[in-house]
Amino acid sequence: MGVATNMTFHWYGFIVGLAVSIVLWGMEYLVRRSDHKAKISLSNGQIIAVLIIILIGARLWHVVTDWQLYGQLSWEIFAVWQG
Repeated sequence: MGVATNMTFHWYGFIVGLAVSIVLWGMEYLVRRSDHKAKISLSNGQIIAVLIIILIGARLWHVVTDWQLYGQLSWEIFAVWQG
């Protein structure tokens, strides 16, 4: 008994996921490349901050590129569940 799902691919989600991966990889690369002799690692707080910044940036990009949907400054700009 299988559950039928209607999964679709969205470039928006793919690009956000790719951005998260690139930023985390880049941060780790820069930490390892630094001249500090002590072992440095990314904290959970830093990773969460990066994820929040990426999600806010992605939302801003969506609002700017689809401005015709948000021509008037309305509360729908903050309705992230709508896309």
